[in-house]
Parts: sequence; structure tokens; C-alpha cells
Amino acid sequence: MSDPDSTRPRLVSVGEGRGETPAEPPAEEAPESASETPSRRVYWLLVALSIALLAGLVGQTLRAGSLKEANEELTGELFAARSALEAYAARFAEVRESINGLQAQLEQLDALVSSDPLAPPPPAGSDTGSENEPGSEPGTEPGTQPGAETGFGAQLGD
Repeated sequence: MSDPDSTRPRLVSVGEGRGETPAEPPAEEAPESASETPSRRVYWLLVALSIALLAGLVGQTLRAGSLKEANEELTGELFAARSALEAYAARFAEVRESINGLQAQLEQLDALVSSDPLAPPPPAGSDTGSENEPGSEPGTEPGTQPGAETGFGAQLGD
């Protein structure tokens, strides 16, 4: 029996029959691995890009969480500062009232010091004469002349 391949005609390249080395395979056979290379490169590029985007998303999510916590902390501090300012304002109003009371006492003491120590004291319930007209004596009614009787005897017609 003879080999069936030996009876079939065989294709040979032009240089092979003359003892030359066979030519390189046609360009169509070599790109088989080359045609897969660009799609593999695109695939790995997309994978790397997806990983980078995922890492960026995680980083931004963590940063947003820390900023939210900082915002809540600062909001609490702001509320405490506003409360302290309101307390200071209330205390300032109390101090202002106290100073006004001290100012009135200082004015009374100043009037007492500037008055004549030998003059008779003004009757109880009357002021130091600040409501009198200019030129009137302290202790007289506004609109009356000094020396005019204003007591009980003047009313009865003594």
C-alpha cells in the first residue's frame, strides 16, 4: 500500500524547489496573534481605567464623609458660640443696668457733696431742686417766689 499523500500533488513555493529556504509565512497567518493584541490592549486599558475610576470614587466618598463629619462638628461649635454670645449679651445688659444704678447714686452723692452743709435739709420726698426753675431756691415749688409761704399756714390764710 502506498501512502495517499505521496500520490497527491504537492504545492511548493517557487524557491523551495531550487534548494532555497522557504519564505516566511504570508502576512495573513502572522497577524492572528497581532489581531488579538489590539483588542487585548483595549480590554486591559478599560480594566485599568475602571480600577482607577473605582479608586477615585472610593477616595471621593471617603473625603465627602470626612467633610460631612467636619461640617457637623463645626455646626455644633457654632451653636455653642452663639449660645455663649447670647449669654454674654444678657450679662452685658445686667452690667449696664447696674452701672446705670451706680450712676444715679453717684449723681446723688455729688449733689450732697456740692450742697451747703449749713443749709437746712430739704423736706422728705422732695428732690434736690433739679426740677425747680433756674434762680429758685431748692425746696420751693416751681413757679413760686422765694420766701413765699407754701406750708399749712399759708393755705388757711393766717
